[in-house]
Amino acid sequence: MKQRAPKFQSCNVLDAASGVRRLWQFAVGKDSLRPTGDLQLQSGQTLPAKAVARGWQSLISPRLDLAWLPAENVFVRAIQLPSGDPAELPGMVEFQLEKISPLPVTHIVWTAEGVPHPGGAGQTALVTIAPRERVEAQLRELSAAGFTADGFDVALLRELRGARPDADGVWVFVDAQATTTSALVGWFVGGIWQDVSLFQLPAGAPAVTTLVACLNQVAWSGELDGWLTQLPPVQLRIRPEEAEAFVAALQEWSGQPVRADCRADRSVLAAVSARARLLANPTALVPEEVTAKERAAFVDRVWMRGLGGLFVTYLFAVFIYLGFLNWKKYQLDELKGNAVGLGRQYTNTIQLKEQVAVLQEQIGLKYAALDAWLAAVEALPSSMTLTQFDFRKGTTLDLTGSVPSENQADVTAYTKKLQEAKSNDQALFAKVAVVRVDATRAGVAGGAVWNVNAELRKVEAP
Repeated sequence: MKQRAPKFQSCNVLDAASGVRRLWQFAVGKDSLRPTGDLQLQSGQTLPAKAVARGWQSLISPRLDLAWLPAENVFVRAIQLPSGDPAELPGMVEFQLEKISPLPVTHIVWTAEGVPHPGGAGQTALVTIAPRERVEAQLRELSAAGFTADGFDVALLRELRGARPDADGVWVFVDAQATTTSALVGWFVGGIWQDVSLFQLPAGAPAVTTLVACLNQVAWSGELDGWLTQLPPVQLRIRPEEAEAFVAALQEWSGQPVRADCRADRSVLAAVSARARLLANPTALVPEEVTAKERAAFVDRVWMRGLGGLFVTYLFAVFIYLGFLNWKKYQLDELKGNAVGLGRQYTNTIQLKEQVAVLQEQIGLKYAALDAWLAAVEALPSSMTLTQFDFRKGTTLDLTGSVPSENQADVTAYTKKLQEAKSNDQALFAKVAVVRVDATRAGVAGGAVWNVNAELRKVEAP
């Protein structure tokens, strides 16, 4: 194969002509063709989708799908043309197509490949012709089996192209089936393929007689055209179990020994077909409009599958999102329920705290009153008399009493002692002040009424 980056990354070759379908798979490299699979299936068995289905992967890694046309649906012709650029070969063949085609050109599909003459003086164009309706029917049949053929090939023609004759000879390739027998006959005379024809023979014994009659017709035509002067030896390619009758008849016809060999292995022919179509004309024998329609349908399928996959992915993402939202909603509801329960607990705790604070305050006031009473009594001089002891707002101690006029200075000393009074090693009063000392309101002559306010520093339960 040529040293170039391959257009196709893989290739399938399907033999659907016989009762048993066989699919060969190849990996295509720059200069190699590596077998990767060989599947054999019964005619009613569906081809594995993994091997033949086309998806978006085909856009990234293109694959060439080839199929072998049944020999009974094909005509092969050989025409001699001047040498030239291979790209010009179809145009040169088209000028002679009406002459060599057994059907109107509007009812056929065709392909051609050139075989250069020795010395480059000219070339032989091997033209393969197939009825258009037969090709379209084959495409529909293969499509129903899940196989989309990009191009067709003929196994017998590949076998002929694989022959390397070094002398004149008649090369006969016989393919016997249950109901029909096909024979591809190539006349190699003067170093070129002078004639190549594909004959359809009846099954069984009459096939030999019919083949000899066809050979006689080509020989007479060759004598008239001047390229055949005597019958060359026969090279026969046939299955061993069918060789005896053909060898005897061909020896009698040619008057020379017949060299009979086994036909080439079909796996080898599949690789040859793949190489031939990868290098030139991958869409051989498939109508252009069918190829364009299939390509458009493939692109549409890829788009629809892509959009379908995107839609399914979107739905999946939506379902996941909705599930996530429901899960978060469940968590939120659970948190709200917990929050309500905690709120009730918090409210109850605050109420209990406030009740405890009230009780502590009451207890503190109780002990504060006792401490204040004790401090007021202990600090009271003997010259002073305490007549009234009041708590105002629970924080202020109001002391009222009387004192003789000559002992009024004891009131000041009394306030100092109250200021220094302690409870639990802490000052009992934050502030102590004499409100008044009034002699005019004394209850007895020569006495005075005094009034002292003391503000508690802190009220705590012991």
